[in-house]
Order: sequence, then structure tokens, then C-alpha cells
Amino acid sequence: MRRIYQKTLVAILCYCLILTILPLSVTADPPNPPSVPEGPTEGFIDTFYEFSVTGITDPTDHNYSYLFDWGDDFSTGWIGPIPAGENVTAEHRFTHPGDYAIKVKVKDNETDEESMFSQPLIIHITRLEIGSIQGGIQGIRVDIKNVGEISKYVDWRIELVGGTFPGFHINKEFNGTEYIKTGETNTVTTSQVFALGRFKIQVMATCGGEPTATKTVDGFILFFYVVIKG
Repeated sequence: MRRIYQKTLVAILCYCLILTILPLSVTADPPNPPSVPEGPTEGFIDTFYEFSVTGITDPTDHNYSYLFDWGDDFSTGWIGPIPAGENVTAEHRFTHPGDYAIKVKVKDNETDEESMFSQPLIIHITRLEIGSIQGGIQGIRVDIKNVGEISKYVDWRIELVGGTFPGFHINKEFNGTEYIKTGETNTVTTSQVFALGRFKIQVMATCGGEPTATKTVDGFILFFYVVIKG
């Protein structure tokens, strides 16, 4: 009986010693989500754009890795290790028109804990680029470029709204359809317009139900002569 008591006592002492020596398992808190990534909010297909995110700060000076989710079923994978507080950049190109939500999350390299995704940056991607807008006495001329790899029929619209003085206001709309080959630029024109004062010119172009490319500029019209500002 005494021997059984001794063995039990030894077992209890060993168990207490193991608990004292071995470190207890502690669950680390995940890092906070990064800030909203920074970068362009408009762009064209098949063009590389750079995005960045502010590095998270940490009094323990851990290293971190960052993952950019581009919103098109692609991501960067983990970029790092990056020292705490250092900003991170990455490049991406979108191959199809659309609106994409770019998000970033961070991982603590010391604990392997991952944050939630950041709030998204939305980028609007089109295949059409609205270039030069020019005035003059014969109306307004606009360059539209197809930056995609497929020739397309493009529907365009030019809206003119403004005028400073009563009786000389303008509120006109011009539209049409152009077949623009891949990589080429077509120039579309309005007819001659009549007004006096400042006004706005908004150009819209789309093809096949894809996202619309837009551009707005300020102008000044002196009866028939149009001056584009900016």
C-alpha cells in the first residue's frame, strides 16, 4: 500500500513538473486589416498598373507578408517578409473590361495569424480610351482609341450643356457608331453649335454592353467658336 502511494505521489510530482517546464499554448491575436489600397480607379485592359498599401505598425517589430486580391480570380500570393511599417507595392493588369474590387490582407510571420481583408479599392477597366477633345468653329472633335485585341463597333455620345447668358444656352446631344480596329483611333465629330459662355462636354463610348468609357472637360463657346479648357 505504501509503495502504491509512493508511485502515485511520484506521478503527480512529474505531471506538475511537466506543466511547469513546458510552455503553455497561447493563441495570438490576428493583425488588424490593412488600410484601403492606393492606386488608379480607372484604366484600360492589358495595361499594368501599380497599387500600394500602407504597412501596418507593430511595437514588437514583427515581419509581415501581404496578399493583394485583384478581384478577377487572381492574387499576388504572399509578398514578404516585410518589416513592420514599410509600404508594399504590386502591379497587375486586367484582361477584361469591368469593375474590380482590389483588397489586401496581412499575415504575421511570427505567429502565422492572418488579418481580414481590407476595404476594397474599386477600379473601372475599359477597352476604350477617350483621347484628345478639340474645339474650333466646325464643332467638337473627339479621338476614341480601341486598346483591346478585338476590333469592335463602338457606340459614342457627346453631350454639351451650359452657356452663361439667357438665350445663348446649349443643351445638345450627338451620337453615332464607329467601327474601330484593334489598336487604332477614330475621330468622331459634332456638327457646328451655337451658344455663348462656359459649358461642359461629356463624352461616352461603349461596345457590346461593356463598361462605358467617359471623359468630361470644360469649354467656352463664343457663338460658333469652341475653346476647350484643360
